[in-house]
Amino acid sequence: MPILVILLWQQRWQNRPTIGLSESSFRYWPIILVFLTAALLPTQLLLLANPDWRAPYWAWAILALKITLTCLAHHGGVPWMLHFAPALSLMLFAVPWPTTLEQQVNTSLLGGVVIATSEALNLLGLTVARSGNTLVFAQGQLGVEDACSGIRSLHGSLMIAYILGELGRWKWPWRLSLLLLATIDAFLLNILRAIFLGWTAVVQGTESADRWHDSVGITITALTLFLLVAAYLLVERKLSHPIQSTRENRNGLHRQLVGWGAFASFLLLGGTLMASSMWFKQSDRTIFRKKLVIEWENLGHAFTHEEIPYRARTQLRYTEGKRTSWISSEGTKATAYHFRWDRDRISLFNAIHRPEVCLPSVGLKWIESTETINITTSNGTPLSFQGHQFFSHNRPIFVWFGVWDHALKLIDLEGAPGNRLRQTWERKRVESRQSIELILTGQQTWPEAEASLRDWVSTTIKTTSTPTNR
Repeated sequence: MPILVILLWQQRWQNRPTIGLSESSFRYWPIILVFLTAALLPTQLLLLANPDWRAPYWAWAILALKITLTCLAHHGGVPWMLHFAPALSLMLFAVPWPTTLEQQVNTSLLGGVVIATSEALNLLGLTVARSGNTLVFAQGQLGVEDACSGIRSLHGSLMIAYILGELGRWKWPWRLSLLLLATIDAFLLNILRAIFLGWTAVVQGTESADRWHDSVGITITALTLFLLVAAYLLVERKLSHPIQSTRENRNGLHRQLVGWGAFASFLLLGGTLMASSMWFKQSDRTIFRKKLVIEWENLGHAFTHEEIPYRARTQLRYTEGKRTSWISSEGTKATAYHFRWDRDRISLFNAIHRPEVCLPSVGLKWIESTETINITTSNGTPLSFQGHQFFSHNRPIFVWFGVWDHALKLIDLEGAPGNRLRQTWERKRVESRQSIELILTGQQTWPEAEASLRDWVSTTIKTTSTPTNR
């Protein structure tokens, strides 16, 4: 991303506006610059206290963009700020979309891809049915995961379209048309990708589809780039504006880029980093990090540790993770996921990694959720879980889920802004995070599911505590 921004900047630099006294003499630019830099401090505090909240990331990016544009305005006036803004705005593509927007777009794309894929495969003579976001056929089933929805391809296609429009200096209506073309391109090509993987799964088996998954994804990405570049080159001569250097006109006024405002902002930036660290630092306080330990030898049943898919590992970025399956003496099939994150490993995807978000994408239908219940571990530590009920092929599936901080206090992943602000004010920085998800298949009622959870937690889970100086 920095290289692309520099490339667009260099192109804009060739025909930058001539500096005039009337454009660059606005006396309040340094004050605005200092004000914007000072706003970084509360943003940094919110970011450190809530590393999985995307709002502070957007605030940081927008403030950085505004600070840079203000420096340019102070040097060359408003014409400079407007001239370089399109090139510098590319940095906003590096920020993940807001969680709510991403979920809505992802759900819409995923549903469209599944419907189009199932219809296309049936037209090709293959008998395929849909169950949520899962393709069901005689040999098995294939889940159309979030990675196949097109959200990542859409994000990349939009960025490429923006870069091409900026390179050609297209007028904004044509740039918007290119962005629309990129959206359609990403959607249709991901349908093509899902059709190929679905056909492979039906004809050659789901293992073959898994082997082809990444290769097809790379091919689709390359094809997306090729189609957008081809469309750009097709109309480039008619829409692009030649870049004429204005260097020969620059023998007049030259202004100092680094004034007192820039110097004060530089000091404020350093102060922001030190102040944010001191805000959360309590050197005279020792905290105890509690860690959940699952003693599988106490389960009383045969169990199997299973590999977590590569795409899940790269998204969640956990420090430790394990998936384990077993069948109880009553015939209940159980699968448990246990993850732990250190402070520097907490991912932006943690906030959307919860059953009611993830499981519908693999074909499960959400029915209801329960209030949290408290269960005691084998060594007497209380844990809070929330229950969710799903249906798959007319069979109930019960899921118990909990995410806790370093003190094993339950975390609200939806994170109301008020709670996040309160956490920042109370100097509660995330030290670590851990989660447990227990999926039960074969039980019919909530009391049965709760009894299984209580038995598993009280038998196999214990806590350890490690003192840590902050």
